[in-house]
Amino acid sequence: MSFTVHELPKAKADKRSIVEWIHERSPAGAAAWLDAYDSAVEQLKKRANSLDSQTLEDVFSEVPSFRLDASRFEAGLSLIDALIDANLASSKGEARRLIAGDGVYVNNRRIEAADVKLGKEHLLAGRLLVFRSGKKKYSLGKLES
Repeated sequence: MSFTVHELPKAKADKRSIVEWIHERSPAGAAAWLDAYDSAVEQLKKRANSLDSQTLEDVFSEVPSFRLDASRFEAGLSLIDALIDANLASSKGEARRLIAGDGVYVNNRRIEAADVKLGKEHLLAGRLLVFRSGKKKYSLGKLES
């Protein structure tokens, strides 16, 4: 039995709600989905740098995404500006507060300094950045020329 997020109209975007929704329809399916979910999260944490672009885009297909302009990126894109572009912060002040509160992650690595400049060394699969604010707010940045 397989489900996609599109088939979960009544479920909220959190794991517990999805498992409950699936369990109503198939108790065995819920257990299988939960095992697959946990396995995928662990694999992603361990191997994110080795995944290809298409796999990463598939994993994050339900996450809001935004374009990273290559010219701004090559000059060193400010993390604060990237958080605003990603809609994870509405202002530079809010972005600084998120960073100061240890609530900002790029590619699953916590960022502790507001003056970080994002460059090619931060890219996954040569063109993607996964931003997270807090526990549940994600955004995928796609480098485009």
